Amino acid sequence: MRRLGRNLLWLAAGIALLLLLFHGVENWRGKRSWARWKQSREALGDSYDWNAFVPPPVPDADNFAMAPCVAKAVRVQGSENLLGAFDIPEDPATAGTWREGKHADLAAWALGLKGQDLESILRPIQTELEALALASRRPRCRFPAHYERAELPELMGFKRAGRALRLRALLRLSQGRTSEAREDVLTILSIARHLNSEPSLLGFMLQMAMVELALQPAWEGLTDRVWREQDLVQLQAAIEQVDVLRALSRAWRQERLSVSDFSGTTLGEFAVAGGWERARGLAKLLGGGDTPKPSALRVFALWCLIPRGWVYQNMIQQDRIWAEGCEPCLDVARHQVFTDRAERIRKELKTFEDTGRKSPHRFLAARSIPRLDLHAFHLRAGSLQAGLDQAAIACALERHWRLRGAYPERLEALRSDAMPNRPCDVIGGAPLRYVKQENGTYLLYSVGADGVDDGGVVVLRRELPVRQDLAKGDWCWSKVSDSESFAAKKKK
Repeated sequence: MRRLGRNLLWLAAGIALLLLLFHGVENWRGKRSWARWKQSREALGDSYDWNAFVPPPVPDADNFAMAPCVAKAVRVQGSENLLGAFDIPEDPATAGTWREGKHADLAAWALGLKGQDLESILRPIQTELEALALASRRPRCRFPAHYERAELPELMGFKRAGRALRLRALLRLSQGRTSEAREDVLTILSIARHLNSEPSLLGFMLQMAMVELALQPAWEGLTDRVWREQDLVQLQAAIEQVDVLRALSRAWRQERLSVSDFSGTTLGEFAVAGGWERARGLAKLLGGGDTPKPSALRVFALWCLIPRGWVYQNMIQQDRIWAEGCEPCLDVARHQVFTDRAERIRKELKTFEDTGRKSPHRFLAARSIPRLDLHAFHLRAGSLQAGLDQAAIACALERHWRLRGAYPERLEALRSDAMPNRPCDVIGGAPLRYVKQENGTYLLYSVGADGVDDGGVVVLRRELPVRQDLAKGDWCWSKVSDSESFAAKKKK
């Protein structure tokens, strides 16, 4: 029995020694590989410093986020029902959108209010709307969040405020109060501009929502030709300051630094955490987030079997996905979005998630990759940026028409003072398509996600509510055709 005990003791010592050697070698290899990977990416211009992406400090007097009406509404984590005063009824399904070339149906909207009119819905929040409008004119924005600690400001309440401003702008347009309608549109665009610097995917999603809201009254005013010269100048300037592609690029870079699992712990934190703390975090990650308090035996097993070096190796694979997959779908400097790449990467990520779980250098990354439809994100971002570009050009075209009495034959003939720098098509980089029509109007469009010029044809989805199919046809500012027309055109 004594001999058996000594043999077991030697066996345990041998296993412990092997584990120490295993961990020592893998930790050294993993850490060195991560250092080399970072060095190679930094040589290409990448940064792993949070300060490169976080908005710089802003004096309170200049800071939109510190205006009283905003500061009391925005909290960092854990806040609920923000800006609840702006909670107004949703648009009915019959309401049109600028994408389909339809005006909002205010009459249909009012029918669902059960005796109330749209004006009465807005009347109690007039003071709050004016305070928000005044705050939005501040030049810069920096929310009081510790982004390096994965703190993100709660912002979704602003969508409710944007919906209220959009409704008021549409009502004012219908009443001929164009200057007041312009101020509402400018407020929405100013909030969207402030979100340009917000380094989070949530901030980007809110910015997209605000742009959609602002473009509806802007489009209606241009279509009905009610904006005056002063309105057009200010709207054009505000539209040109919102860069959706840059905001998405910033959000991707932030996500790249802080891709989290279900518990909010990043692989980077696993790599520097103590052994037991790291093992507990890995137990939660590998358990799919369903084990809030893993057993001590499971934690001990992971502490023995998963060295720190494997975490570093998985960090390389995770970072590679962002560096070589997600980020190349955008080229902010060239004002381009590559929806075909986004679709390919979406499929590759699914394959990586399915097969990567079998490799020690990929199994953690396979559980931490972005569970996002990258194609849908880039598709909507590209179409929204195209809409902004077209709206700015439409303002310049209207100013040209007011001075000359006709639209130019080509965009190159557009008044130079009206638009010194014309944006290119976000798909392909060629000039946006412009056709002056025989009836004196014009057609302005992007070739859309497929990169094929379909002559300004917009394809509508068949399901309700009827909306544009962004993956097909062109992204058009003023002309709409149905899917049958699109199919007939393609057959020719």
